Amino acid sequence: MRPMRNWMCWLLLPLLLCSCGGGGGGGGGSGTSGGGTAIVDDEVLLPLGETTPVLYSLNLPTESEDYTFDLTLQAGITPKDVYLVVTNPTESSVVAPLVPSLSLSEARALSQAQVEEAVEENLLLRDIPWVNQVNEDPWKYSLRGPEYLSQSRSMSQMAPEIVTLSLDTEGQTGSLTDADNTMVDATCRKVVTAGSKKLNIWVADASWGSGCSKAVCLDQTMVDAMADAFLKPGADNDIYDWTTNVLGTEWGSHSYGNLIPADNNITIFLFDIDNDNSTTGGVAGYFYARDNFNTASYPGSNERLMFAIDSNFYGIKSGATWEVTDSWPSNMLVTLAHELQHMIHFYQRGVLRGATSATWLNEMCSMAAEDLVAGKLGVNGPRGVDSSIGSAGTGPISDGELSRATYYDYLTLTQWQSGTGENSVLNSYAQAYAFAAFLNRNYGGAQFFRNLLTVPSSVPDSSTVGAVTEALSMTGYTGLDFDEVLRRWGIATLFSDIATTDVPAGYRYNQGAFFPTSLNGITYNLGSINMYNYRYGSSTGPRIFNGLSGSGTPGSYPSSNVPVLLGTGLTGEKTTQITLRKGTQISVIVR
Repeated sequence: MRPMRNWMCWLLLPLLLCSCGGGGGGGGGSGTSGGGTAIVDDEVLLPLGETTPVLYSLNLPTESEDYTFDLTLQAGITPKDVYLVVTNPTESSVVAPLVPSLSLSEARALSQAQVEEAVEENLLLRDIPWVNQVNEDPWKYSLRGPEYLSQSRSMSQMAPEIVTLSLDTEGQTGSLTDADNTMVDATCRKVVTAGSKKLNIWVADASWGSGCSKAVCLDQTMVDAMADAFLKPGADNDIYDWTTNVLGTEWGSHSYGNLIPADNNITIFLFDIDNDNSTTGGVAGYFYARDNFNTASYPGSNERLMFAIDSNFYGIKSGATWEVTDSWPSNMLVTLAHELQHMIHFYQRGVLRGATSATWLNEMCSMAAEDLVAGKLGVNGPRGVDSSIGSAGTGPISDGELSRATYYDYLTLTQWQSGTGENSVLNSYAQAYAFAAFLNRNYGGAQFFRNLLTVPSSVPDSSTVGAVTEALSMTGYTGLDFDEVLRRWGIATLFSDIATTDVPAGYRYNQGAFFPTSLNGITYNLGSINMYNYRYGSSTGPRIFNGLSGSGTPGSYPSSNVPVLLGTGLTGEKTTQITLRKGTQISVIVR
């Protein structure tokens, strides 16, 4: 007989949370008992009672080996649907658990074979994948030549003569280098000064004016609209203010001789990023830390604080005339916040604190920035819902990141993908946003992400999950770590159709209204999220597996959750045998 470890259960009642058997932060309360739980000879006995929903979060002895146990449910006389969330908090892949189904009914459930792939169209990558690799630790790659990249992306090519930053003026011509070190002829089309900050917008000559050589041509109205959204005189009125208020400044003093000096200029470079003339999908923008280095370290550096935005996508109009509120341009506006976060991230973590960040962590922060700024801009953003609406909206919703996140809800959070199908980098962005949105709405929002960027390199695993744990502690959520918040994230998805505060704090995506978060006197309103509203192809709502056979991918990914339907319409007493893999844990949800 294996000893049974601590267990926790929560009974969720209207305006009342009852807890028993221990627990952690974010779920306190008082009330009547939710019922006894007997554990004998590797059997877990759960008396479900007649009130739903109920959550049992079980801590089983899986630290050193797989664990097989009998789960007995005393369902009573009222039919109940029972779900499991299998959480793998480790950084290792494991074989899928064995979870037999207790019924043939498949309410809201999909078997692996029944889910159809959605048609891929109008897909935007926020960044260039190989540039993300360099940005994880740009010092590592300086002057190392092309061995880590394809020959066409060699940093050994000589850079062109760069225009002097301090002399940028409207109408000035010159050349900037793209990520492949190719010279792009461009002209400075807009200069804005707000306080001590200066914005310079350069546009590739090939993308400018009526009759340009690209599929989409930009004009002064478009450039002026971007400038007005990003930086203008006054406080709390532009993307720069809203983003730096949360994350900190993008550049300043430092002690590195191979970096450009402190400077108050920011350059936005609008051009056809992949030179593919695409109007249907591709790279929306990128920040490349190379440009913060001098040319002695990175011969291709533009030696300026700069990020790039794809000119074709920004210029696409929805109707007869172009409006900045059109779908494509508004998407590119939130991309400005995304890329600005990367710029800030490099300075705050890499330069000031000597820390590195795994791609997933850096991208999660950028998706959080999009989430925070979308409402300020009045655009849908990654939530895919009108930002003026505090509720979760009405389904089916296919816009934004969450339709993909619900379809691929079983994938890894912490291993950034680069392939196709379920291994697409687009799925990594979707997972990163879903987790960022959960943290924004449950664990301090703006303050949490401000703290995350200040986590020192001395913290264990500071480049990855350790940064999340430390930021939780800094924000006041002591006693919680990444593993527990990962588990709560998986549970929150299945509770996201409950649009009230009946779901305890720390497990909420949806409270039927805005989640306000404030920092330094600026408030950001984050709309509620109902994962059941999102559609990806023929699939609507969370992808819930009808049992797990021990084969296939669900449950095998590091830092992942797998939702499983154990049975629907259950009454009386039901028993099933479950095998959990080493290091994984399980939560039982009764609806």
